[in-house]
Amino acid sequence: MRTLSAFAALSVGVSQAVGADLSDMLQSVKFMNNGVWKNTSGTKIVMQEGLYLEPENVTKSEYAWAGEGTIPQVYSDRVNIWNPSPIFEGIDLPGYDASQIASQTQDQCDDSCHQNTDCRAWVFTPQAPSGFGSCKKGEACCYLKNGIPSNVTSTIPKIASRVVRMSYGEDSAHPAIGIRSAPPLGGLATGTIELRGDGTLTAWTVENNSPAGSAKLPKQKHAFFAARVQEGSKTWSRVLQTQPEGAVSGFGVSQLNFGGSPPMTRLQVKDALQPNVDISLFGYGRLAAGNMNKSHHPAIAFSMVFTNKGSQPVNVASLFNLPTYNENTNREGTVMSQFSTDSEVACMSNCTANAGCGSWRLEKNTCSLIKEMPYYEFADGVNSGTPVSVTKDGSQCVRLDKRGTAAMSGGYALCGAGTGAGSVTVGSGSKKSFDSFSANGFLNNVVELDDSISLSVNETIEAGKTTTITIVLGYYFPNHNYLSQILGNQYTKFFASATDASQQLLSKLTDAVSDAQAIQNPLLTSTLPVWMSDTLLGQLHHMRSAMWFHDGRWRQWEAYDCVNVDSVHNDGERHIPY
Repeated sequence: MRTLSAFAALSVGVSQAVGADLSDMLQSVKFMNNGVWKNTSGTKIVMQEGLYLEPENVTKSEYAWAGEGTIPQVYSDRVNIWNPSPIFEGIDLPGYDASQIASQTQDQCDDSCHQNTDCRAWVFTPQAPSGFGSCKKGEACCYLKNGIPSNVTSTIPKIASRVVRMSYGEDSAHPAIGIRSAPPLGGLATGTIELRGDGTLTAWTVENNSPAGSAKLPKQKHAFFAARVQEGSKTWSRVLQTQPEGAVSGFGVSQLNFGGSPPMTRLQVKDALQPNVDISLFGYGRLAAGNMNKSHHPAIAFSMVFTNKGSQPVNVASLFNLPTYNENTNREGTVMSQFSTDSEVACMSNCTANAGCGSWRLEKNTCSLIKEMPYYEFADGVNSGTPVSVTKDGSQCVRLDKRGTAAMSGGYALCGAGTGAGSVTVGSGSKKSFDSFSANGFLNNVVELDDSISLSVNETIEAGKTTTITIVLGYYFPNHNYLSQILGNQYTKFFASATDASQQLLSKLTDAVSDAQAIQNPLLTSTLPVWMSDTLLGQLHHMRSAMWFHDGRWRQWEAYDCVNVDSVHNDGERHIPY
C-alpha cells in the first residue's frame, strides 16, 4: 500500500484552449501505442504461470487482483497480428527496400504495408528526393521494407515512417496492443473503465472496486457504442466493435485501429461498407496536472469525430448503450427466494419490486433474490445485479440508479451533445435501441426497465466539414469501502449526482483535452527514448486503484513511487500496455 500521490506534485504548464474547436483538438492528440484488430481476429484465455500478475478475469471478490500460480491471460487465437509502432515524423529508415508505390497518401502507405505479410516497416514522403523504383522525383512515394532498418533523422520535408512487428500462429501469440489492456479512463481516484482495441468496455472499477473490495467488472456485452451515417436514401449503421455479442451480434465493423496514451484512447473505424465519412472515437476523463480537485471527477467523455469527405451533406449519429446489470458476475449471500426464469430483466424486476431485496443472481435459469448486496466476482455464464430504477433526466440525460447503501449502490448517467444543433434522444433495451437507431438515427424517448439504457445524438454535416458528438458517462457511488468499512468518496463534496458529474464534464470538454495534452506532451515530445517516455506516462495506469476517502485520507495500491519503475508485478498491473 502506498500513501503518496506523485500526481498531486506534478506541475507542468497547462494551456487552456479558450474557444478552441474540440474536433481539431482531439485530432491533434498523439498516441504512442498503436494496434489493429479485425473482425477476423480472435482471442482466447490461456492459464499462464505467474506471480503477482493481474488476471484478466478475477474469480475472487477480495485480495485477488494480483494472482499467483496459474493466471488467466488474453492471447490471440488467430495468425498475422499487426503490432505497429507510432508513426515517426522526420525519421527515415534506409535499407531493406522491398517495393515502392507511387502517388499514395500516408494512410494508403500504411494500409499497403498492412496488406503485405512480408512488410516490416514503411517510409512515406509526399515529395521523393530522387527517382527510385517506380517512384519519380518530386512525387509522393511509399517505400515498403522487408526488414527493420536503423532509423536516421531526415531533412526531407514531411517524411514519416513506421515499424511493424507481427505474430504468426504461435500456440499462444500475443494479441495486438490495446486488447490485453488500454489506458484507464476516468477521474483520479474515482475508478476507471478501459476502452479496448476491439471496442469493448472492460476492467470497470467505477463501482468502488478495489483489491480490498469487489473484483473488477469484466467485459460487458450490453455496453457498446454505435455510429450511423445517412446520405440521401443510403444508410450505414454499425456497432463500434469487431465482434459484438448478444442482441447486436453480426453488426460490428471490419476493423478498428487502436491508439492509446494515458489518459486518452482513440479508435479509428475502418469498415468494408463505410461511406465516405471518417469516424474516430476518443475516450478521456478530466485529469488536470497539479489540481486534485479538478481531477477527482467521476465521469468519462466519449467523443465521436465525423469528417464528411463527400460532396453532399450527411446526417450522422452516435449511440451509447449501457447495461442495467452486471454480466458474468456471481454474488454469494443470504437467498430470500428463488424462481425459474431465463430472463435477467424478470429477475431484476422482482428484486426491484421487493423492498427487502439487496441483489439478485441468475444462474442456469434460476433466479435467486439475495438479502444483502455482496461483492461480486467473475463467473462465466452467471449474471447478477441490484434493484434499479431508470429515468429520463432533463433534455440531455438518462439516469440509472442502484438502490441501497452498500459500496455498489449509486448510479450512472448518460448525457450528450453535438458540436452544432444536435438532437438528443434516449431509450432502453439493447435490441430496441439499436434497431431504432439504425432505422431512424434516433431513439423513441421511452425509458423503462430493460437490459440497458441508451442515449443518442444526431446532427447534419455539410460536405468537407467535421463535427464531434460527445456522450459523457457520469458515475456516482458515494459509499466507498475499504476492508469492509464504508469510508465514502471525496467526490461527493464536489458533485451532487451522476448527472451533475456528467453535465459538468460535458461543459468542460476542451479544458479536459487541453489538460490531457499538458500531461502527455512533456513526455511525448521529449528527447527521452521512446520506451522511457512510454513507461513514465504509463504510470497513470496505477490511478485505477487510488482511493480518496470522504474524510480526506488518500490510499493507493502499488502507486507511482514504487522503487523500481519497471518492476515485474507492476507490468502485470499494466503501467506498460502489452
